[in-house]
Amino acid sequence: PTLHCSPASNIRAWAAPGLPTSIERENGQIRIRHEFMDAERVIYLDSSERASGQQRTDLGYSVGRFEDSALIIETTGFAAGALWAGRLNTEGLETTEKLWVDPATGLLVLEWTATDPAYYSAIESGRRTFVRTDLSIGNFECDSDAGHTPIAVE
Repeated sequence: PTLHCSPASNIRAWAAPGLPTSIERENGQIRIRHEFMDAERVIYLDSSERASGQQRTDLGYSVGRFEDSALIIETTGFAAGALWAGRLNTEGLETTEKLWVDPATGLLVLEWTATDPAYYSAIESGRRTFVRTDLSIGNFECDSDAGHTPIAVE
């Protein structure tokens, strides 16, 4: 996927070290933008907006809801591809992400699960924590004809 400027999946997009992510709520939607591969997701908070005839993509189609102080995101509608390096997925992939701010540390916590019975005999899962940053989201500058070329930092 990296050679084709694809973030591979919603789970992989969270895992790029050192690159910022922004999360914003607007008009009944959550927008998550990862600098990694310029990945941008829309999470629909109205579950009646389920995908119908929606094109399958690497990032899928996401519907979210709030439970207590956590955002729960359920994603389906994936294209067959790679959940992350070495982990393939079919169009049957389903993921759940749970995001919340730990009140003791102020860190953003992500817990995720992925199921795809065609490839995985058990639920894949993981957990990551993130710190706040003053870094702004830049452009990843990936060329889909040539793949990603790192940019020199001055």
